[in-house]
Amino acid sequence: MKLSQIGELLLLEQIRKRFKKLPPHVLIGIGDDAALIKLENENLLVTTDMMVEGVHFDLSFMTPCQLGFKLVSVNVSDIYAMGGEPKFILLTLAMNKRTDKKVFDSFFEGVQKAMSLYGLSLVGGDISASRKGIIVSATVLGYATKYVKRSGARIGDRIYVTANLGDSACGLELLKKIKKPVPLENTATPPLTPPTSGGEKIKQPSPLIWKKLSMLLSFLSFWEKQNIMVPSPLRGEG
Repeated sequence: MKLSQIGELLLLEQIRKRFKKLPPHVLIGIGDDAALIKLENENLLVTTDMMVEGVHFDLSFMTPCQLGFKLVSVNVSDIYAMGGEPKFILLTLAMNKRTDKKVFDSFFEGVQKAMSLYGLSLVGGDISASRKGIIVSATVLGYATKYVKRSGARIGDRIYVTANLGDSACGLELLKKIKKPVPLENTATPPLTPPTSGGEKIKQPSPLIWKKLSMLLSFLSFWEKQNIMVPSPLRGEG
């Protein structure tokens, strides 16, 4: 079934039902002109990222479910990088009206899995039609008692990374060779705990590594200096 056969109102209702569970401090969620959130006594962090088909992603190499998961994860990473805890998310989605409904459902399946993993609540957003391709955007809000800025770095500071640089580029080259996406959502969920033996790689998604580091290193003075997401070219994402 195509999205044009369903209509915007019914699609919005399906999204509302999928993400109807909200924490007590969300006073108004999806369905009104704006969300209403009762703020905690902490600093509010806000970040947003847009992903455009043909520019930031290619569905020849990833599934819609993986796209949804990645969209949430890249925003969550920014909140963790500033020492915060992500809480709420707003989504904006534009798809061609001839897009199959299965693509829509798969995308939100990935979004829902990521939200469950990171403890997020969907409080609003927008959907629209596009003339060509898929455009998605997310805005994540979080809290930070002690926030970390980029400007804290100084000459002579040590640089640490939480994963292998170039993994993304390597994965993309492999996908180009097999010429199809690998639907990881159909495989077993990777463990969410650190390795227990030497030489074993941490298999959890990198934003969770950020979270564990922020909790651990918040007690150390150098964590107060600077923390930053590695730019895409260094990670090998183009």
